[in-house]
Amino acid sequence: MAKSDWFEENKWVIISCVAIGALVLWWIIASMPQQVSTLSISDSACYSAEQARDHKNEDGCVNFHVGYAYESSAGNKFIDQYEDYTTGFIVYIPSGSSASKLNLDQFNGKDIRVSGKVVDYGGATEIIVDDISQIKIYE
Repeated sequence: MAKSDWFEENKWVIISCVAIGALVLWWIIASMPQQVSTLSISDSACYSAEQARDHKNEDGCVNFHVGYAYESSAGNKFIDQYEDYTTGFIVYIPSGSSASKLNLDQFNGKDIRVSGKVVDYGGATEIIVDDISQIKIYE
């Protein structure tokens, strides 16, 4: 049997194996925890957490130091300025968002920038993050 005959008889098996391999690789990459990019500390043209209170219902960005990051039993993630969320700034990441795969360990004790619409949540100030591009960590 010539090589070209063998390939012709087995091409659909080969194509199926390559397609399945590509699908498995995509699934592995898509299910990995995501890491955010970093910023230079000199890049600081955003509100502080305290200033953000004066800019509710506006699009903007907020810089703050992370004091507490956790995941709720419902799968929602929170990155808070302070452990008592009512006294500081909150980043809320809904469980169904594309950003919900973020690894929260990368944020504890870091300075971050978050962008989006600044809103009120029970007297606290927050930004809801739906996409990983909304959060940056300062180097």
